[in-house]
Amino acid sequence: MQAAPTDAFRYEHLFRIDQVVEAQISPDGSRVAVVTERPKPETYYSRQRTIWLVPRAGGKPERVPAADAGSSLDNPVWSPDSRKILYRVARDKVNELVVRDLGSNQSRVLQPCGTKETVGVAIWSPDASRIAAICNGANPLTASVEEKKEEKGGLESKAIVATRSRLYDDSLAKRWSPERRAVVMDLTGKKRVEAFNSQYLLDEPGALQWREAETLWIVGTPANPFGGMAFVSGRTLHRYDVRQRRLDTLAGTVDTERMPLLTGPDAGFIVPVAGTVASPDPSQFRKTWELEPLQLFEFSNGKQGQDPLASLEIYVGRSAPFLWSRAGGDGAGNGTLYFQWFDRGSNRIKAFHADRTGQERWQDLTPAGKNVIAFSLSADGRTMALVTGDANTPNDVYLLDLKQPSTSPSRLTRFGDAVRDLFQVSDVETVRWRSKDDRFDIDGWLLKPADYQPGKRYPLILLVHGGPGVAFRNSFDAMHFEGAHQVPPELYLARGYMVLMANPRGDPGYGRQHQEAILEGWEFPTNYDLIPGVQEMVRRGYADPERLGIAGASYGGWVTAFAVTQTDMFKAASAHDPVIDTGISSAVAYRGNLLGNYWLHAGFVDNHLLDAPFPTSDPRKVNTPILLRFGLKEQPPMPSMFFVSGLEYFTYLHAHCKPVEMIMHPEEGHGIGDGETLRDYVDRDLAWFDYWLLGKGGLPYKPHTCHP
Repeated sequence: MQAAPTDAFRYEHLFRIDQVVEAQISPDGSRVAVVTERPKPETYYSRQRTIWLVPRAGGKPERVPAADAGSSLDNPVWSPDSRKILYRVARDKVNELVVRDLGSNQSRVLQPCGTKETVGVAIWSPDASRIAAICNGANPLTASVEEKKEEKGGLESKAIVATRSRLYDDSLAKRWSPERRAVVMDLTGKKRVEAFNSQYLLDEPGALQWREAETLWIVGTPANPFGGMAFVSGRTLHRYDVRQRRLDTLAGTVDTERMPLLTGPDAGFIVPVAGTVASPDPSQFRKTWELEPLQLFEFSNGKQGQDPLASLEIYVGRSAPFLWSRAGGDGAGNGTLYFQWFDRGSNRIKAFHADRTGQERWQDLTPAGKNVIAFSLSADGRTMALVTGDANTPNDVYLLDLKQPSTSPSRLTRFGDAVRDLFQVSDVETVRWRSKDDRFDIDGWLLKPADYQPGKRYPLILLVHGGPGVAFRNSFDAMHFEGAHQVPPELYLARGYMVLMANPRGDPGYGRQHQEAILEGWEFPTNYDLIPGVQEMVRRGYADPERLGIAGASYGGWVTAFAVTQTDMFKAASAHDPVIDTGISSAVAYRGNLLGNYWLHAGFVDNHLLDAPFPTSDPRKVNTPILLRFGLKEQPPMPSMFFVSGLEYFTYLHAHCKPVEMIMHPEEGHGIGDGETLRDYVDRDLAWFDYWLLGKGGLPYKPHTCHP
């Protein structure tokens, strides 16, 4: 038996851990294609991905070979006969598809897209003779100033003029989404046909559906200023006749932010319908956080039925997958719809049986407290492959027998076991407390050092997630590696801290009242949910009241900067790209178009943000040492709205001799992508807390002469 590791977690461990992120079961159910990933040391947001083939009966995973060590393989798609697998290969600037014949082990490279495009989702034709793929052009919003200078021979404007009709001509961001093409090609790679070209096409699972031999279904968004963005409400359905090369756009607009789901060759489909998330109608801005019931409507030839087939008040995330199975149906379009829903921090799988009546239509397939990040179905509808884990269990692949769903899923892979061979893994305890106003039970996760001793009080850091409107997930990677502001929680734990992560009001997965309570004001999650949670950890004997810290990014950075104006209980704070002053952030982000500015309507719907007071982080009330970090990279001619709103905050603290340090990253934005830059930030953050909470190390900032 191998001895348990004695090493504490180190930063380098991040890049040695393979996390399971996807599992695609073959149509015949005989094998599962598993995707694992790990961050790249040089570019944190880039992932090195690997595909493994695992027999259903178990056994050693077979790695799909890559052309070189730098290649990243992902998006595996089985052919209908389970004999071939299609996947995407990315290395440097190369982005291509590979078809691998699993019988002969021969591979063929396909290049459906142009040299300046990237390959998105891809699917097989029903007879496996062709593939369809989405090709993505460059995104204007991420194009660099240097590229624009090269194209234009210099900046387009020498002057900026504000008028009653517009603030300025934002020539670098005229379009909100890149041009996309839907391409069909045969497996020889010689015949490539463009089916559709539009900036309103989508590139996400379900955007291409090929159920009938000569009919390709293409999903897009309505033609509006938010075309193609993740939060747009509305989907359009296009039918492409592959043989005739004719495109028809169905007259009806699918009133949902999620994918239409085709259910059969009769072109009928069932659509999960939810409320508006972003709308040209300002009166609909409240929908940003209002929880809408999930409704299922039946469609036929683009026409929506009058009444929903079913309705359920439940939170289903925008990117949650929906899978349809005709197996067991009555042959008239009935069957089972499987989808992912978010419940108290965990993604769970629910089934809707269209051929049943009454309460038996809804069925929970996975238990509370287990988080499912991906799932797939065999063609016969008998087996579901799940990628699942929890805060203490790394993700692995499990198989669920859908004919006996009450039985526990059987474990197929053991990639997660390798984590515990690297370092001493900390334990996570689920905790719950009552909000200060006695309205909600607040869920939290208390992370304890690997050598935790019961009865001993520890320094504690409260981590606050971004958003708002998102939530911490009950998953191993989120709790141990991701955290809230790019500093892995395991690094805090290895230094002797406890870490508390919580889902306050405004977060999804806890019901309508909990989610919509944030509309009453941003100050309430901080004062009523988060600060009381830290106080509860002190009361229970976990935390040392004299060594408390707080950290967060974006909205979590705002909470951090705001919290230290409400209490002096925190002895150190760290805010990563915080929205210090929402009014200033709104003014900087304003483009003369209310809809183009998230901060003017996200949660501030009762009054126009610039008309009504909003709780702002007042630096005059700050006594807590605070570390600020800002990315300066932003679309010109405006600077980063986050940095501008934080500049006055820092200036006041600095001028009044308050302990403050501000880190600025000129080439980084709202997060840190460069590996060397991230490592430097992590070290500075740890040193900040070590000095103020543990009394270790030297003063992490340079004192200066001032007049308090």
